Amino acid sequence: MSESTSYASFINKVTAYAEKHQLIKKESHIVVGLSGGVDSVCLFFVCMNWMQRKKIKNVSVVHINHMLRGQDAIEDKQFVMGLCHKYNVACHWFDENIKDISKREKLSLEEAGRKVRYEKFLEVLKKVEGTQIAVAHHKNDNEETILLNLLRGGTVKGLRGIQAKRGNIIRPLLCVEKEEIEAFVKQLDIVWKEDYTNKEDIYTRNKLRLNILPMLKKEINPNLTDTLVENGQLLGEIHDFLTKLAKEFLEKYSHYKSDNIEQRKVSENNSTYRNSVLEIDLAPLKELDVAVARYVLLESLEQIGAGRKDITKKHIDSLLHLISSQVGKKVDLPYHIEAKVSYQSLIFKEKGKEQEKISETKKFEMKCSIFPYEVGKKIQESTYTKWFDYDTINGAITLRTRQKGDMIQVLKNHGEKKLKDFFINEKIPKEERDHILLVANGNSILWVVGHRLSEAYKVSQHTKTILQIELIEGGNKNGR
Repeated sequence: MSESTSYASFINKVTAYAEKHQLIKKESHIVVGLSGGVDSVCLFFVCMNWMQRKKIKNVSVVHINHMLRGQDAIEDKQFVMGLCHKYNVACHWFDENIKDISKREKLSLEEAGRKVRYEKFLEVLKKVEGTQIAVAHHKNDNEETILLNLLRGGTVKGLRGIQAKRGNIIRPLLCVEKEEIEAFVKQLDIVWKEDYTNKEDIYTRNKLRLNILPMLKKEINPNLTDTLVENGQLLGEIHDFLTKLAKEFLEKYSHYKSDNIEQRKVSENNSTYRNSVLEIDLAPLKELDVAVARYVLLESLEQIGAGRKDITKKHIDSLLHLISSQVGKKVDLPYHIEAKVSYQSLIFKEKGKEQEKISETKKFEMKCSIFPYEVGKKIQESTYTKWFDYDTINGAITLRTRQKGDMIQVLKNHGEKKLKDFFINEKIPKEERDHILLVANGNSILWVVGHRLSEAYKVSQHTKTILQIELIEGGNKNGR
């Protein structure tokens, strides 16, 4: 194949873009999505050129018949198979009934097609031990995506457009326009396959491509493609900076509530994990500029397994309102996640975690010991071992969680107060109060485990007999 000047300049332009964005390496085995249209045919020959020049190691092809276009789709498959045979490239083809999949999974035809394509790309990538999946999005596709996201009310991330690389998916043609691609393929003396549905304005993207963008370029800005893409790049830089600030904030002001974090894969490519409970310090979160706060909330949701695709501006706005709301308020989010505001934290967790906490209270047994007290003897206490004045206690001692009518004495010279008021004064989150262990004498609380002892039962200079209570993991046994 002789290389004309324009052929060489096109290859050099795409290669320079690929190398700048680190899309290819000498050991790359690239799986190319090849529909038979001009864009994917162009991508196929670019990858073949790279393989011939040893810039990559190997090329494989995936073709998917969506079974929407009858004989035309069959001819597309035959064209792709013939092209692969001619250049001795492995071709993996699939017949997938997108209409049925769309109905079954309640997706639009476009969404169902995209879902199936990437599933098959990944399947083949694994099968051939490939390194990257190459798809043929170009500069005009990027232009359309940015404008669509703007019209639909997209985030900064959406307005930055299509990225050259996302995971193992690469898009080497983002630096060239459709006209350049067609001029390149014409030099190869290849007659590509046209998808007639691209000329129908029944799809939103087609309406934009066929009607709106030509009008905007004619009436307002002839250089609209470059303008949108360049603005997208600038917004991408802003997005990356805000993401960096958000991650640094979370590193400093967030933590998981337990070292024993439950994790399970939740994303469709099994690369995202859900952590059970994430807490963010509320005071510094409230001080953030709203733009940074939005990114902190987005990053938090991503860390606990919520896909950004399903998190909208409405969800983030509700979280921004939540952090200024009354303690105990909550917001339901996608992926079975809820956010709650406590006295000191914004808490993200899976719904239904309370029952697991209740089960924790059943893991302890109460061991009681009675012995004489020697005045001046050092009280032997730890987090789960406490001494009490035995002679001030009447009736049975129980280990339980709170009940209606519970009281506790928190000051030496004052009477008892409601346990509920104690929890409020101590700023103990409402959702945690039902799960705190209590050592009780009827409705009189001796010990709020992990917090404080009642003044009414403390050891003093008048104490004659000690009741030592020790909580030990292993059951729930009550008694004196």
